[in-house]
Amino acid sequence: MRRFLPLASYMTMVMVLFGTLFKIMHWPGANEMVIAGLGTVIFIIPFYFIVRIKDTPNFFGKFAYFSLIFSTCVSILGVLFKIMHWPGASEMCIVGIASLIFPSLLFYAIYQAKKSNNNFKESYYGFFGILLFCFLVVVMAYKPTSDVIGSFDYLNKILLTKNQKQDLSLYSHDIQDAYQYIENIKSEIIEKSGTRMSSDNQIDYRKDNMDAVTRLFMKDNTGQKMFSLLQQVQRNHKASLDLLDKSSNHYEWVRKNFYNMPSVGAVAKLTGIQYELLNIK
Repeated sequence: MRRFLPLASYMTMVMVLFGTLFKIMHWPGANEMVIAGLGTVIFIIPFYFIVRIKDTPNFFGKFAYFSLIFSTCVSILGVLFKIMHWPGASEMCIVGIASLIFPSLLFYAIYQAKKSNNNFKESYYGFFGILLFCFLVVVMAYKPTSDVIGSFDYLNKILLTKNQKQDLSLYSHDIQDAYQYIENIKSEIIEKSGTRMSSDNQIDYRKDNMDAVTRLFMKDNTGQKMFSLLQQVQRNHKASLDLLDKSSNHYEWVRKNFYNMPSVGAVAKLTGIQYELLNIK
């Protein structure tokens, strides 16, 4: 077991890093590699500590190791859920990281300081260093910058101003249906992105929230129905919508345009589609 763990740890970290790279580049197979990599990490971590627990007669030491097992596994599970946009991710990250900071790492540091013959191998420090690095890479890879958020917000305000000048009653029913369906999607994104009232009684929401958009478009048939409505408008009016990308597969179009998209970016893109609908000749 002691010989197997270092090799298994290396292979797992390779899987996690490649999965993160594929995720950033939006290459196929990213989700599978991330799930396999982080899932294996959660499986391997207890074995690392079980080996140490067997060699620890002190109850305080055993408690420190068990605490590390719990907090580390919950933290990594929360990161996995966050990447995959599964419910409960934020709660697991908060519980896992909070318990890792206190009491797990504190008790572990105290226990190691009290040991008379500290033979803790440097490879274990390296293992947790790599875990921390992977965690930081994943977090930084999915945090949109303020410049990107500001650009999307600016674009959305311009498009909204242009749309407000239009009278929907002047358009055909298929255009009205598509426009209204997109408007409903925008409202749902804003609602699921942590809507709140600002100090000036204006609706505000978390513009960098990517989970709400991904969950909405990847579940049920929201993206498929919108794609079908837009295709119907194109056929009826013999027009070409630029943001439809001339795609024939709704699933790939949704992944390309709305997967891991900040909420304000999705709202801006949807507003752009509405603007195109109102300018069909």
